[in-house]
Amino acid sequence: MNVLRKLVNDFVRAIRIDGIQRQSCKRCGAIDYMNFDVPDEIWNRVAGKEWACRVLCLACFDDMAVINDVDYAAFVSQVLFVGNRCGLEMEVKTARSHTMNRQLAS
Repeated sequence: MNVLRKLVNDFVRAIRIDGIQRQSCKRCGAIDYMNFDVPDEIWNRVAGKEWACRVLCLACFDDMAVINDVDYAAFVSQVLFVGNRCGLEMEVKTARSHTMNRQLAS
């Protein structure tokens, strides 16, 4: 029964705002305003088969890339923002990767 409930919840999680149907991230539940494209190979390296064909927000995708040590910056081909009043298509001209240096305070 839990598997069926999860499938139904995933299917119904689309949210309508001002008549616009919104998807939500299946990892964190946030409404997904940003659409982005990466090649399937990169998606699979970052998210794995568990998240294939499921909606992930860019923030969760980025978190998973850190966890799985995948540098995806050069592979993002398109970013779309779909707001309540306007939509923006952004072309990726430059993508930079960065690593966070974590130092413990002495």
